[in-house]
Amino acid sequence: MERDKELTPEVYNELREDMEEQLSHFPLLKRIKIIRNGEQKLGAEVGAIFVEFQDKKSASIAVESFKERVYDFRKLHVCFVDEAVYFTELYVE
Repeated sequence: MERDKELTPEVYNELREDMEEQLSHFPLLKRIKIIRNGEQKLGAEVGAIFVEFQDKKSASIAVESFKERVYDFRKLHVCFVDEAVYFTELYVE
């Protein structure tokens, strides 16, 4: 997603569908959260994607798999976020 583009409902739905498809192959996927307009916090930009897994092993497998991937002609930046920071600062329903 281009950072200067607004995350319209259509763009959001396309991004979500793409991520659901890409992540469906990983075990114990719990939740995908895409930051929408007005939800930016702690450097999480509009279009940033957070993925929760039921255990750290599944999360580690996904991180390793996505480290070198490119999406929409951009290299993905993949990392772990401390759970305490995520749930207190970034988690948005």
